[in-house]
Amino acid sequence: MGLRSRKKTVLIFLFFVGLIIGLVISYGIRLLSNKSSLCRQTNLAPSTSSSISSAVVKFPDQIVNLASNQWNTSFGDSSGDDRSSSSPITASVQRDDKPRQLLFVGVMTASVFLATRARAVWETWGKTIPGKVVFFTGGNAYSEERRKSFNESFPLVLLPGVDDSYPPQKKSFMMLKYMYENYGDKYEWFMRADDDVYVRGNKLAEFLRQIDSRHIYFIGTAGQGNQVDKGTLNLAHNENFCMGGPGIILSFQTLNKVAPHAQQCLKDMYSTHEDVEVGRCVKRFAKISCLWAYEQFKRRTSNNFQMQTIFHHNSSGDLAFTGKLKRREVNKAITLHPIKDFKHLYRLHVYFEGLKIQDMLYEKILIQRDINYMSQFLPLNKSLKYNKQRGQFNRNNLAIFDDGHSTEDFIGRTTGFSPSLTKFSPTKLNDIIDWDFIGKGIFSAGTISPKLKLKSDGKEALEDIVREVMDIINGYSRARGRIVDFKEILYGYRRVNPVHGSDYILDLLMTYRKYRGRKITIPVRRHVYIQRPFSPLQISLVEPISSVEDQSIVVVNTVKTKIVMIVPLAGRYSTFKRFLDNFHFTCMELYQLDNTSQHVSPTLFDLSLVVVLFGTDDEKDKFLHLVQRKRDLLSWGNDPEETQCKIQMVQLDTEFARGQALETGISQCNDEDLLFLIDVDLTFSADVLRRVNLNTKQGRQAYFPIVFSQYNPKFYSDPTKDDKGACKHINGDSNFSQNLECQINSDLGYWREFGYGIGSFYKSDFRKAGGFDTKISGWGKEDVALFDRFLQHTNLTIFRGPDPHLVHVFHENECDRKLPKSQLEMCLGSQANTLGSDLNLMKHLLKQRQ
Repeated sequence: MGLRSRKKTVLIFLFFVGLIIGLVISYGIRLLSNKSSLCRQTNLAPSTSSSISSAVVKFPDQIVNLASNQWNTSFGDSSGDDRSSSSPITASVQRDDKPRQLLFVGVMTASVFLATRARAVWETWGKTIPGKVVFFTGGNAYSEERRKSFNESFPLVLLPGVDDSYPPQKKSFMMLKYMYENYGDKYEWFMRADDDVYVRGNKLAEFLRQIDSRHIYFIGTAGQGNQVDKGTLNLAHNENFCMGGPGIILSFQTLNKVAPHAQQCLKDMYSTHEDVEVGRCVKRFAKISCLWAYEQFKRRTSNNFQMQTIFHHNSSGDLAFTGKLKRREVNKAITLHPIKDFKHLYRLHVYFEGLKIQDMLYEKILIQRDINYMSQFLPLNKSLKYNKQRGQFNRNNLAIFDDGHSTEDFIGRTTGFSPSLTKFSPTKLNDIIDWDFIGKGIFSAGTISPKLKLKSDGKEALEDIVREVMDIINGYSRARGRIVDFKEILYGYRRVNPVHGSDYILDLLMTYRKYRGRKITIPVRRHVYIQRPFSPLQISLVEPISSVEDQSIVVVNTVKTKIVMIVPLAGRYSTFKRFLDNFHFTCMELYQLDNTSQHVSPTLFDLSLVVVLFGTDDEKDKFLHLVQRKRDLLSWGNDPEETQCKIQMVQLDTEFARGQALETGISQCNDEDLLFLIDVDLTFSADVLRRVNLNTKQGRQAYFPIVFSQYNPKFYSDPTKDDKGACKHINGDSNFSQNLECQINSDLGYWREFGYGIGSFYKSDFRKAGGFDTKISGWGKEDVALFDRFLQHTNLTIFRGPDPHLVHVFHENECDRKLPKSQLEMCLGSQANTLGSDLNLMKHLLKQRQ
């Protein structure tokens, strides 16, 4: 037993010794092989410092791809590559000492689109391509003289023997042949594009610089035909082609193998689809199909490019990219197809240039933060300032560092702060900035209604934040073997600091997927703290349009707008008297402006008033007598009809209903009249009527001004004046000319942003909306119903804005308990809102307790 055990031990020892010796020999052989290979490559292409500095490196494992931008030769087969039949094929060695530019783009167009689509391409994304852009069309498009004049300012190639017929198989192959014969040794990559595609030049350059152009590549959105075309394209079940619309990209090695056989490919076509035939020709002579993202690129780059994402085709047809552009698929795409209306090429270009500006502003903020941080370590005089023209520091330009005295000149004064929730430290209670809570809506302490719907600007801000956060989280997802998907915002907080920017605290629900090693998929929640700093204030000095001083200008207006004010009325004699005085004063102001001033009033319109009166016969006689007196005051001469401010009375014998009253008043008007619905409780001025005329556009826009509503005066510290004694409260006995000087502040009243009863629109637009719901009786709801009808049944733009000269005078309001529940709740809510400001009500309660 002992001898057998010793033999076994010796055998095991000899086995491990032999294994170690074999590993050492193998390692030595590989080391010598790699050293000789490295020497051969170094002798082939000496690198330069300039080419290395211009290379773009994002991840360590992308260094191997820098060769395409650093080397001035075409490489041969590299030993040790393991490629399947579907992998890119290494090209044979071709000695070439000429440096190659990155990209040549050939845009196929037609003579009918040269002045529209082609010109738009040249003026938008054509300027962003890191290389050369040339347009190709049929050789018979222009005469020789026209051809020369056009080519002077536009890179146009007229292909001989080619027309503009569709499908453009011949144009496509002849374009590839032209690229090969004239530019085949000058560029790394060649792109075939249509004139209805948008290409993001900077993104395309970033994409191509991560791929080795020494190999044979055929890049685009891989397709196999739609359901209609399947079976007619003569493709095997495992064959594909690159769709022509979003663009096709070939490495120079692929072009070298395909372009010389363009004529033969034209003779051997099996379908009418140009992109299918190009793909068939590439497969035949370059032995490669259109690359699938998950097959090839994941072996050679650190990013898993999805071709359908970066070469984006929108199946909406003519409506593609005509709507909202701020979408994930648009921001992720390198090419976008189709853009049928060439005007949208300019729109896309402006959008993407805006994204570039945002990126540059963000880089600027980061630089300012670095300056602010490093200023405490650099041994420089902190009062030094940098002279951009001389390239040196002096004391007469913008300060780089804060000198402690002239902080307004310090470029990092506000934007140079590092991200922090404590950038601003309030010293007083009133300086504290409230946080809004984000849930199903927005809960805010600073608004009249504590719960509001999230508005479009707030939604857009959250969408931008989520998109940017997820891009940061997934920036190295492939290297880490995991990806995180956004699900929803559970809740959050936000605040806006007018000096520094907006702060967000969001609780995000996400899905964590790990696909490397042990595969798991689990839901996760994370708190995200975001700051969106404001960029520095930018001021542009605009020169005056003309140096000529103001002069009297005579304006002849042949067609005047007629504004008809419609007021429902039931009782309230003294209030109506004040309203008529207001109307009289406004009419006289407008009349004087039109006749005594050297300047013609900018709001040329006629004004009339329609009063719809409810009540008993005795009450009506009293109101009619008051109106007749105003008519006499507003008329001139012996004819009471000779006035620009007519007053018409319409009497109803039914129970008061505001909707029915306004419908009756509107029926007295013409379709071309501008209707201004107003209540007897309001005071107004001539400026209000001018804004009504300006902001109401027939067939295009309706105007619903936001009224300033007064609080109950008994809750003021002084019922008639504010703390400075400058503002008089409007009441039935006050002079209207003094009321216009009344200030707008939070102690006096509030903006009734939830009220829609005051509005202006043309009668023709009112009828298109469907009019008032005359079934609604009593107080409220008819205005909200009309506003909804404008939104649902018309294409009018609804314009709202506060008008400081449109004031709702406080009056006691009793809510009828017999009203329907929804109307009663609205009435009680309005009644509560008009009691007083929070501060005055608190003071009143404290005084009562004492």
